[in-house]
Amino acid sequence: MSARSALAALLLLTAAPVGSQSLDDSKRAAVDLFERGDYPAAIRVLEEAAASDSLDAEYHYLLGYYTHYLCYDWRPVAGCDSLSDRVLDHLARAIALDPTHGNARYFIGAERGGRARFAMARGDWDGARAELRAARENGALPDWLIEYARNTLRSCGPDAILFAGGDAEVNPIQYLQLIEGYRTDVTLAPVALLDVPWYARLLKRGAQGELRAAPIEWTDEQIDAMRPYRWRSNDVEIPGAAAPGAGAAPAWTITVEPDLTGDRVTYLSASSALLVHIVEANRGRRPVHATVGCPRAKLAALEPYLQIAGLTRRMLPVKVEAATAIDDSTTAALLLDRAAYENFSDVAAHDMSHVSPILQNYRAALLQLAASRAVAGDAAGARAVVDSMAGYMPESALPMPPQLREAIDKLRASLTRTQ
Repeated sequence: MSARSALAALLLLTAAPVGSQSLDDSKRAAVDLFERGDYPAAIRVLEEAAASDSLDAEYHYLLGYYTHYLCYDWRPVAGCDSLSDRVLDHLARAIALDPTHGNARYFIGAERGGRARFAMARGDWDGARAELRAARENGALPDWLIEYARNTLRSCGPDAILFAGGDAEVNPIQYLQLIEGYRTDVTLAPVALLDVPWYARLLKRGAQGELRAAPIEWTDEQIDAMRPYRWRSNDVEIPGAAAPGAGAAPAWTITVEPDLTGDRVTYLSASSALLVHIVEANRGRRPVHATVGCPRAKLAALEPYLQIAGLTRRMLPVKVEAATAIDDSTTAALLLDRAAYENFSDVAAHDMSHVSPILQNYRAALLQLAASRAVAGDAAGARAVVDSMAGYMPESALPMPPQLREAIDKLRASLTRTQ
C-alpha cells in the first residue's frame, strides 16, 4: 500500500445519524422530507408530533437540527434571528431529556458558531467570543475536539493560510484563535464562506488582533458582485516567491476546471474562484494548507500539489509524486508525539457521533506515514508507526472502522513478509 493510495483511507465527516431511538412514523416522514430537501415540511411534521409527545428528546433534537439547516443551508427565510433562539431551545430540551445526546450538543456548537460569524460580520468580536465560549460551556466543543483543532493548527507552517471545511473544524479552530490566542499567525479560510461577500471582505482586510488578512486583490466591488463565472478548463499561472537578494522563483501552473454546469455552459463557482485567487495572489509567500475535511471538490485544482503534513495537506509548487506524498518529518513530529493525544479518550465520555469519526484521521494519517516508510524500505520504522496506534488511540475510547482496520492488517501482513 503506497502513501498515495493510503490517502483514500482518510475518513471525512460522516452524515448525522438520526438518533439512538427507533424511528416512528412521524420521525421517518420528517427524515424523508429533510433528505429530499423540504426542510419546512420536515419541521412541520416534527412540530405536530412534538406537540403530542413533548418528552421525546429525539423530536426536539431533530427540530433543532433541521431548523439550523433551514437558516444556514436553504434559501433565505425571514426571522432567522428568532429561529436561532428556537434552535438552541429545542437542543437544550433534547439534552435535558437525554443528557447523553451528544449530537444535540454538536448542533448547539454549530448554531453558536453561526451566531459567532454573524457577530464578526457586525465587527462585534466580543460577541463572537461570547458565542464560542457558550458553545464550549454547553459541551459542544469537548476536549477531544479542541485537541484535534490544536493539532491541525500545529500542522501548519508559520503564517500559513488554512483552507477548512465545516463546523467541526472551523468552530474549534476559531475558539483556539479568538479565546486562547493560539496560532493567530494562521489565516483560517473556511471554503463554505468564500462566496459570502461580507466574509470575503473580512478576509481581505483582516481585523487587528482578531484575524490575519488573506492575500486578496479583488476590489470590494468585485467581491460584492461575486457570482458563478463562465469558465472552461483553463491554466492559471501561480507566481513564485521572491527570495531576499535573489530573483523571483519560477512560476508554476495549475489547471482549474469548471465546477458548475448550466444550459450548454460551464461555470466556476465564486468560492472556487476566490480560493484560486488567494493562492495566485499569495505568490508563494506564505505556506498554504488545507484541512483533512476541506471539500475535495473545492481543492481539485490544487490536488496534484498537496502533500500530507500532519493533519493537513500542504501545497507544494511542484506536483507531488509517490515519494513525496507525505512529509515524514512534519507528520512524525506531530503524530508520533504522545502528548498530541492527551484528550483522545475524552471522546468516550463526550461522544458526538455526528462528528467524532473525524478522530479516525489520526489513524489514517499514521497509516499513510507507515505505508510511506514501508515503500521506502524502512520496515522497522513502518512497524513502529503502526504499533504506536493502539497505545495512543485505544479502541475502548473509539473503535476502529472496518475499512481502516483492513488497510492496517494488510500493511502489517506485508511488513511481516519482509522480516
